[in-house]
Amino acid sequence: MRILVGVDGTAASEPALVWAASEAERCGATLTIVHAWGAHLVHQAPYAGFSWRRDPSYLLSCGSAIIERGAALAQELFPKLGIERRLERGRAAEILLRLAAEADLLVLGASLERLDEGRIGAVLLACLRDCPCPVVMVPPTPCTAEALAFAHAGSQR
Repeated sequence: MRILVGVDGTAASEPALVWAASEAERCGATLTIVHAWGAHLVHQAPYAGFSWRRDPSYLLSCGSAIIERGAALAQELFPKLGIERRLERGRAAEILLRLAAEADLLVLGASLERLDEGRIGAVLLACLRDCPCPVVMVPPTPCTAEALAFAHAGSQR
């Protein structure tokens, strides 16, 4: 079994990562942590000036740090968990949907600002609409050890 979780380095993706790691441990699944980077580089105008924010090596380094930070958190909380890291270049929705074809569950976080307005982001919307596997949207609330224990107890009934 494989659980796929998308991370983008924002506060909204951390509760999703923790929930996905908890579920992967409960089910005996492998956790695949995915970060998409560099989608906007494909559409950069040839006359656009240089910016370190568009430097591929900088973006790759940031993406790698996001993946490693997520993996370290998951490993700290669940030391026996099998973790796979995927750093993919391209549009997040396209990458997640492609990788979800080989997953049993896709887990994504949601931005609090958008949820408060009754909206969801474009990536989450695309995945909810087109995903070949079930999708879990985790709201951006702190996930405490007590909440995880409660969730585990409820899932074992």
